[in-house]
Amino acid sequence: MRILLFFKNLRRGLASLVLAVLCCSWMFAGCQTSEQSENRGIIRIGLVADPQGADKDTYGKRTYRDSLRKMKDFVDAMLAWDPDFIVVLGDLIDVYSEDYLKAMDSEYARIPAARRHYVLGNHDRPHELFIGGLSAFIAPNYSFELKGVTFIILDGNWDKGGKSHNPPWNDSYVPDAELSWLEETLKNCAGKAVVFMHQRLDGDPERQRNEGVLQNAPAVRTVLEQSQKVIAVFQGHDHRCGAKNIINGIPYYTIWAMVEDSYPKTSYAYAYINVSTGTVSLYGKGNQRSYANEKPPSDVPVGTATQP
Repeated sequence: MRILLFFKNLRRGLASLVLAVLCCSWMFAGCQTSEQSENRGIIRIGLVADPQGADKDTYGKRTYRDSLRKMKDFVDAMLAWDPDFIVVLGDLIDVYSEDYLKAMDSEYARIPAARRHYVLGNHDRPHELFIGGLSAFIAPNYSFELKGVTFIILDGNWDKGGKSHNPPWNDSYVPDAELSWLEETLKNCAGKAVVFMHQRLDGDPERQRNEGVLQNAPAVRTVLEQSQKVIAVFQGHDHRCGAKNIINGIPYYTIWAMVEDSYPKTSYAYAYINVSTGTVSLYGKGNQRSYANEKPPSDVPVGTATQP
């Protein structure tokens, strides 16, 4: 009888022990994944605008020869951060040079091809030679989906009639055919969308012609607004802007140009982006301001700009 009682108590003790272990495991798993759950579904994007690498003397604060070293540091930072993908928002080079294009793109190509994207800028021409010299160019305009979000690359380097791909820097358009494609792309995407392009969409084409605003920006904005799906637009071209502008509910972020200012790592600009459902956080490096409602995550390197 005592032996039976002993085994009965032993079974109860073992059951309690197993239950306690399981509870602790579940509690530990909950603690362990609480931080991970914050990142679940978050899309991490690295952004840089207007590196304009070239073998040219400094003009004003544009330090063209420094851009190769800046690009190397940017890629080093991105490899450490491990984003889902990276976008160069146009003007990888300042003037076409086969050697300099190869040097700039070789740095960028340290990022796996599937994770790197190029937006065409007004300096990336002749476009045919520029595209032919790149290691992983997809198309002037295209879209792709990741974690339920559609990302759209636009090409605003056309003249008014959509015939010439070589307009003046302050007189460029998204042609009608591309606008129709954009409208259809937004119509067919199931979730939210984020747009990347070189020229600014958030200004008045006449009043801000020399501030990098696309000449048919209002028409493009109308397409974006009518879709009710766009949660952010990222753009470059206006070198020393770095601002956020909200128009009819859509935030437009203009990224400070990498070519601006000399090499020291504390000044030249790029950005870390976190995108989750309906929310975009931008953490700026150097002269690029940050726009976020929370402090930078622990894995965003110290030294990023603070929220204005």
